[in-house]
Amino acid sequence: MFRYTIFRVLAAFPTLLLVTILVFLFIRLVPGDPAAVLVGDIQNIGRLEEIRARLGLDRSVPEQFVIWLGNILQGDFGVSILNGAPVLDTILSRFAVTAQVIFVAVTVSTLIAIPAGMIAAWKQNRWADNLIVVTTIAAMSVPSFWIGLTLILIFGIELGWLPSVGYVSPLEDFSRGVMYLIMPVTALVMGEIGGVLRMARASTIEVMRREYITHARSKGLSEGVVLARHAFPNAFAPTLTILGMIIGSLLGGAAVIETVFTLPGLGRLTIDAISSRDYPMVQGILLVVAVIYVVVNLITDLLYPIFDPRVKL
Repeated sequence: MFRYTIFRVLAAFPTLLLVTILVFLFIRLVPGDPAAVLVGDIQNIGRLEEIRARLGLDRSVPEQFVIWLGNILQGDFGVSILNGAPVLDTILSRFAVTAQVIFVAVTVSTLIAIPAGMIAAWKQNRWADNLIVVTTIAAMSVPSFWIGLTLILIFGIELGWLPSVGYVSPLEDFSRGVMYLIMPVTALVMGEIGGVLRMARASTIEVMRREYITHARSKGLSEGVVLARHAFPNAFAPTLTILGMIIGSLLGGAAVIETVFTLPGLGRLTIDAISSRDYPMVQGILLVVAVIYVVVNLITDLLYPIFDPRVKL
């Protein structure tokens, strides 16, 4: 296990280096000049060149990359072009909001989808299975932002039960914070629960056909014990992979939900940084999200052999 872990960790470094290069190059493809945004007057050539020199934009692209990478390795993500705030501190403060929404959404999706998927597999081709499958398809067919807007219209405006916009951290005021999280989390859960449920159902159906399941039933074990003790551990491994992918997709797609519910998270920060050509901020955000995605997949790879002993380390 130790050798496998070391190998997987070392294998992640080339991926991170490639991601770093792509992040740096892609942001340079965005039209516009950050210096021109700061100057505000494109005719002021002298001031424009001064700003470009201060930001290091007068250097060649390879030089800019080497300087930026060196600073990153020292933990210096630079400062925002617009307000001069440290990039890393700003990202971490905004990520705390996004992480709360994503963590709760993934947890709720897992707690609902896996039992529902196993029940659908257990009742395959019966009314319970058909009901769960149809509901899943319907949930996957509706965009999360549309669900969010509908929730705001019904529960925020018409009924007035939940706050429509804004954010309060549950760490500051738990009850109010939960009220502000209900609708964003619900929108994300309804958008992502389908993939987890389908994988849980398919994995459980495959496992239920194995000989050891037949043997467990022949010993007189109840269906609940068979599902919980024998089917679940073996069916959960493929679902674990889907959960890792969902976390990555939520990090990338959080901007839509955060915009709908005006959450001060990482997604809205990304949109604002791109629109203002804030190179250091955009680079920092993309790099942090990419690193989190790589780390989540690394953790998934390390956990996979625990749930599926058939996977050789």
